[in-house]
Amino acid sequence: MLQDPKLGWLACERSVTKEMTDSSRLVVIKDLWYTNQLLPSGCFAIDKEVAARIYEEGIRLCGCDWEDNADNEVYDRVVQMALLGEIRYG
Repeated sequence: MLQDPKLGWLACERSVTKEMTDSSRLVVIKDLWYTNQLLPSGCFAIDKEVAARIYEEGIRLCGCDWEDNADNEVYDRVVQMALLGEIRYG
């Protein structure tokens, strides 16, 4: 995962991360992210809009005080649902 103060985070599914061992592919994905272009399937820009979706998903799944009672599993489920629309991992 890459972080940029203005853009947020660039996250990729595990299958894409394995493909990024080729440094030229990583450079292409980073360039797409920095220029706000469409990312390849399995890569996600986590910005303020996505963070709001994650928060809303947490409320939908666990109620208004979800953050107070959340553990790693809850955060994982919430992020996957917000980004992928389903639980694919774990």
